Amino acid sequence: MGQGSSVPQASIEELNNRLTQLFANKCYSPLEIYSFRSVFKSLAEQESGVHFWKESTLCKFLEIPDALATGPIIFQMASYLGAFPFPSQAPAILTSDALLKVVTILTERQKTVLKRPRREWYRELYRSLAVYDNHTAGEQATEGQEGDAAQEESTHETANGQGFAIDKPAGDEDEVGQEEEDDELMLAAFESLDATEAFKLGEKGNIQHSIIPSDNLLKMLEFLLLIAPLESQDNLATYGAELDEKRLENLRITANNILSSFGPEKNPGVTYKNFDAVVTASLPNLFDGLSPLFEHFLFDKDFDLSKRKESTTTLTGPPSPKLSRASTELPPSPTARRSSRGSMDMPRRKVSFSMGQFGQLSIHEDAPVFEPPIPERPLVPREPLLPQESDIMDVTVLSQLSFFIKGQSPLFRHMQPLYSGNIAGFSLGSFEKSVFKWQAPTILLVSGALLPATPNTPRSRAFVESLPPKRLPTSHGAAAAEAPTVKQRVTYGAYNPTPWKSTPKLSITNDQTVLFQLTPHHAVFKASSSSHAPDHVYFCKPPATFTGIGFGSPVPSSGSSAGASAAQGGHRLARRASWLGDVHYPIGPVSLHLDDGLEFGVFTHLTSGGGSFHSSKLPQGTGLPTAGDWQDRFEIDALEVWGVGGEAQAEEQRQAWKWEEAEAERRRRINLGTGDQETDRELLRMAGIINDSSRSGGSMG
Repeated sequence: MGQGSSVPQASIEELNNRLTQLFANKCYSPLEIYSFRSVFKSLAEQESGVHFWKESTLCKFLEIPDALATGPIIFQMASYLGAFPFPSQAPAILTSDALLKVVTILTERQKTVLKRPRREWYRELYRSLAVYDNHTAGEQATEGQEGDAAQEESTHETANGQGFAIDKPAGDEDEVGQEEEDDELMLAAFESLDATEAFKLGEKGNIQHSIIPSDNLLKMLEFLLLIAPLESQDNLATYGAELDEKRLENLRITANNILSSFGPEKNPGVTYKNFDAVVTASLPNLFDGLSPLFEHFLFDKDFDLSKRKESTTTLTGPPSPKLSRASTELPPSPTARRSSRGSMDMPRRKVSFSMGQFGQLSIHEDAPVFEPPIPERPLVPREPLLPQESDIMDVTVLSQLSFFIKGQSPLFRHMQPLYSGNIAGFSLGSFEKSVFKWQAPTILLVSGALLPATPNTPRSRAFVESLPPKRLPTSHGAAAAEAPTVKQRVTYGAYNPTPWKSTPKLSITNDQTVLFQLTPHHAVFKASSSSHAPDHVYFCKPPATFTGIGFGSPVPSSGSSAGASAAQGGHRLARRASWLGDVHYPIGPVSLHLDDGLEFGVFTHLTSGGGSFHSSKLPQGTGLPTAGDWQDRFEIDALEVWGVGGEAQAEEQRQAWKWEEAEAERRRRINLGTGDQETDRELLRMAGIINDSSRSGGSMG
């Protein structure tokens, strides 16, 4: 008496089983669960009565190329996620239940049950990639009691939810405080199990002392670039077979450009603060390729329902109280179809699924029904990932673009080359002829070498003099100063969702426009939706006040141009004041401008912002030049525009130009000398060339 009754807490094993059953019941169909269990069982090893997968088994099944050396990293991710939501149990043995949680998280199917923002998903992926190394703590420990105390503290921390043992990099205390947030995804998991008390009692992941080693992240970035175009039914071995020396080098260079944005130079790895800032702002689709890769678990290649023998297969799985007996007809598998061509008829069987009270999934096969064989259809070759490579664009660059561009159509197999300066010529006219009338999004890419501090040609000097004289560091930072004789290359671009047109007075406005830098660092600059900064895209030909192609700089109106002309004695090339405080080209705070000869370009980035594009979201204090103010003035050696679309959009553009040319030709062929004087006189009168009194020169009022 006097003692309150306490509700016994469920064990970790019980909570794990309940979560696995919840995932299986809510996130998968019965057939997908059957395929998953079949795949697992066919490759699992057994020890002490436990069935599990080894690292080599996982890497072989996923067909991870040995050349990228990413297998151990993928296995580390799986071992950590297999313990979800109990980081103290990591690394987990990849049993069937653990592997199902891995597949659920990496394919993002957990969103059906755990409704949390995607940022929490990024956090969990960070944890799975982070390592915990006691080496630094061991170096700092002294002999005797200090060493014992350090070891005891390390053991205590490991037992309280760090899982993998990690090096505690000395970081800013403020940074640590900012990272101490609730683990929303874990909390959601416990809430779904009605076990929030377990979360409150200490089952939290320690993130503020973790890092992802730079080498590991570099290898992972190379792997993610490779699998970016992967689809659910694709075999990764197909992409791995294309890993020649050139492709490996391209993957390595691009991965290094992306890695530099995380600022690993000042740290032995990437902290969560930098990881979160870069992935959220510049790489929102970085891990999308993992979903189709791990969906291979849900399609058993050997799953064949075309056997004539009646049987019932039972598989232990999660209970599904809402699922009774369901019936469906399944055609023979593709393997059976291939084997049946030219032979006897194959049966179509009626298959039924049922879920028992204790989580047993059963497949019931009725008597076969014979039908005529399916006629063989010719295989239609798939479109290539990219129709052709160019001076800038290749499959690796396209993968990099897919990390932050995700429109209505996927980029892979939906790219059309519209314009290349090295083929069509570097002129606004050839650009207009190639790009205009494309009624779908486009991607502009431009690359070149930085101009020296003192230009050495008359044309480069004229271009530099047209810019505001205030100099800023380049995006290469100290590298440009240390090697002034080496050509420092840059690559910029823009995603324009709006059809191109001439903009002598008003810019093209669309807040889905994106500016970006691909080399030497990866950075993304999203358009501002403010009505005070509508200057997203412009295309101006002579005799406009400012001519060229650009993004983020204002197009001067006739009124402002007239006012400036009066102030400068009526000079035709009057220039408005810019954000840099001069009267040269109106350079926006975050902008890209290409001159009208398409010879030179300038990219400007000011952290003060206030223009048509937001400034960089890369983390401050990393030593990156691109985290501050910079300006790159460069000589263009390649300029390309790619259309995002298929053959239908290309045909629509061709027809539009065909109609335009036919209309122009029709206007040129108007012949006033028809021999019919009355008709000719009427045409001249309508044009205002003659009046009713037949006097030339038009009406005098």
